[in-house]
Amino acid sequence: MTSKAEEILEKLKTLLTEGCDARVERNSVLPEKIPADGLIVIYDGDPGDPDQVLGGFGSAYYQHEIEVIVYIEEGNPAQRDQKFDALLVQIGQTLEAHPDLDG
Repeated sequence: MTSKAEEILEKLKTLLTEGCDARVERNSVLPEKIPADGLIVIYDGDPGDPDQVLGGFGSAYYQHEIEVIVYIEEGNPAQRDQKFDALLVQIGQTLEAHPDLDG
């Protein structure tokens, strides 16, 4: 059985893979070669310390930040900036279409 955090990370990877032209990887090291369409790397991040609910209910809540790095490689700075912006738009559209990652 996988944790809720693992389910969310895998769902995010799946949605970005389906919604973006770039290759999507998870927890990979700094790439030596970047694909022509770009590369998105998702890092698991750190769940941090839990926030305890007052009142003795015993519940704890975590705020888990996930790091998403976008790589674009292009010789011409103007083309690189254009590809980078287009990829950010794809990521934004994917996240807007699935704000709760489908559950």
